[in-house]
Amino acid sequence: MTMTHCSFLQAEWPTVHEATAKAEAIAKLAELDALFAALQHRAFRGEL
Repeated sequence: MTMTHCSFLQAEWPTVHEATAKAEAIAKLAELDALFAALQHRAFRGEL
């Protein structure tokens, strides 16, 4: 049985979607880490 282009995409969609979701989550966590670091820096310098 050979896969058609469409069935291949359907089969691969969950993998692609999961990888994309993970990459977006990692990017958001990095952004939150940077914001928290900036907040800590300002707090310890007495700027808040």
